[in-house]
Amino acid sequence: MAGLKVGTLAFVDNCLRFDDGDIPVFPDKLTTWDGTTLTFAGEEYRMGDEISLGGGSPVEGATVSIPIPKSCGNGIIIIVSPPSRAEG
Repeated sequence: MAGLKVGTLAFVDNCLRFDDGDIPVFPDKLTTWDGTTLTFAGEEYRMGDEISLGGGSPVEGATVSIPIPKSCGNGIIIIVSPPSRAEG
C-alpha cells in the first residue's frame, strides 16, 4: 500500500523510527545518519522533528532484504520513496 506518512522521528532502542513505532526504510543513496541527524534528499532532520514521507508497506508475504534490528519492534515497515522532482 502506497501513501503519505506524516510523523515525528524518534531514536529508541538503537532504532530510527516514528514515535508511533512505524519503521521507515530509506534509500541508501539519498540518506545519511550520523547518530543524531538524519539527512534525506538534502534535508536535515533531528529527533522530535516532524517529517512527511511518500512510500508504502511491502506487499503481504514479501521480505525486506535489509537487516532491521529486533529492537525496532513490530511496527509497520515503510519503504520510503525518493522525493519526486516536483518536491525538490
